[in-house]
Amino acid sequence: MNNTVTWTYTPESTPKNDETFYCEVNGDNGLYSNSTTVRPAVLSSVIVSPLSTEYKITQGDTVENITCSALCWPICTFQWIGQNYKNEGAELKLENITFSQSGRYQCQAKNSIRTGSSKYITIKVLYAPKNVDISPSNEVYTRTEGGSISTIICSADCNPVCNYTWTYPDSSTHVTSYFYEYPLERKHHGEYKCTATNEIGYKEKSVTVIVNYAPYDVQLSQNSTSFVVEKNKHVLINCSADCRPQCEYQWTGQFNWSSSNKHLVIRYVKKADSGFYKCTARNSIGYKYSSYVLVTVHSRPTQVKTIAAKSHGATTVSIAWIPDMSVVPRQNFTVQYKRRNNIDFTNMVFEEYANQQNIYLLYVKSLSPSTEYVFKILSENYLGRTESTEVRFVTRAKPSALIRTDLVGGISLISIAVLIFIITLLLVQRFLLSRQRSDTSTKGSRCISDGTTKPERSTNPEESLYEITNLQLLNIGSSSEVSRDINETTQELGDTPRDNFLRTPAYRNLTDKQHVRLTATEIRRQRNKLLVQYANITAKNKKINDRVEKKALKPLIMPKPKMKT
Repeated sequence: MNNTVTWTYTPESTPKNDETFYCEVNGDNGLYSNSTTVRPAVLSSVIVSPLSTEYKITQGDTVENITCSALCWPICTFQWIGQNYKNEGAELKLENITFSQSGRYQCQAKNSIRTGSSKYITIKVLYAPKNVDISPSNEVYTRTEGGSISTIICSADCNPVCNYTWTYPDSSTHVTSYFYEYPLERKHHGEYKCTATNEIGYKEKSVTVIVNYAPYDVQLSQNSTSFVVEKNKHVLINCSADCRPQCEYQWTGQFNWSSSNKHLVIRYVKKADSGFYKCTARNSIGYKYSSYVLVTVHSRPTQVKTIAAKSHGATTVSIAWIPDMSVVPRQNFTVQYKRRNNIDFTNMVFEEYANQQNIYLLYVKSLSPSTEYVFKILSENYLGRTESTEVRFVTRAKPSALIRTDLVGGISLISIAVLIFIITLLLVQRFLLSRQRSDTSTKGSRCISDGTTKPERSTNPEESLYEITNLQLLNIGSSSEVSRDINETTQELGDTPRDNFLRTPAYRNLTDKQHVRLTATEIRRQRNKLLVQYANITAKNKKINDRVEKKALKPLIMPKPKMKT
């Protein structure tokens, strides 16, 4: 027999605790009992474990072991809600966390009765600087030396907060986020680096500062101020300069500018290439010169082309030639001579004297008279030697007697002086006799009178000369007439008696004193005339000798060659 028992119990309110209900049935088959437990519907506080409300997680790590729980009936379901995150379950699980997942997270529990939430927890994702920003955002700054750059600020997104350091081109460091303005020098050119650093890592960003400046320190290769090169060789000189922007170069004698023109190349140098050279470097800021470098071209000796020989007596010959002054190093000369029939030459080294100009002259002595000699000149320096063509010359014959012109001139002067002395004695004697006659006369002499007072007579012969001149002007008449009468008087001086009178055109008689004075004046004139004639003859002979010597050296007179610099 089946017994069915149905019972219903409806509590007046939700029990606060669990309640158990029992049912017993007594039937044919015996006593049957059953029980049931009634639990109250509940959802208590949601708790997060661990209890910490803030977590610091390094970027890339995994968040684990954070769970939430709640006392609830019926059974609850859980989920985590956060920064761009939503996950079902009681455990918060963040794998390979990124800085974008930093924020607040909350756990929610939900059943049929209600929904409960836990307290917020904060997760901070720690990360190295993601990037470094420069403000202004220029990556390259171009300035001229002496200019400046305004303040540059360096910043970065990082957690925890970053520290900033500027590193300069000279490797010096400055702990600051600011690059301060200051005057720029050429040493400030280069890369400036800002580094943002925290405990997780660091990040860098650079800016480039270009400092332009004019060229300086222009140097020539090997720092030499002189280059010596043999003729037909090559010359290579390098020039370099420190400058920004890149320099252009130009050398002495050039007109083109080029950045590749750093090298001066002279191929197969000639004598004309000798001289001073310098390098000029320039850019948009300025220019600068190098020091001078002297290029000296050494060449072999040249052949003496023209040789002149001249006799100086019977045993001496002068050899003259014009050297090539453009040869470097200077040539040494040796005059070689021999008799025509001899085999060996005699060498005579030429020593240049200080005042030598463009003609070299050497005297070869102790030669034989009336003999034909062969002369040639040897030019040499350390590069070699060169011989001139041969010149033949016959020395003079030995004179039978030598007449010294200076001795003849001296004897002539002595003879003239003796003659003048004798004439002077005769005149003085004649003058004394005339004076004696004048004193014994009874004033028979006629005075020259033109209404003027007779001047006092001077005993000085020179004053007497001037005195007779005054008498001529006053009493004798015109100068032409006086000259004619004086000449007549001079011609008759040897035959005319001392007491005779000379007549003037005015028929005036001259006294003996006046006669003596006129005679002495004429003798002086004759003596001076002889001296002038001798001086003219001497000058004429000297001019003839000079003309002969110049004619001998005429082929040698050439302009002195000039060395180009």
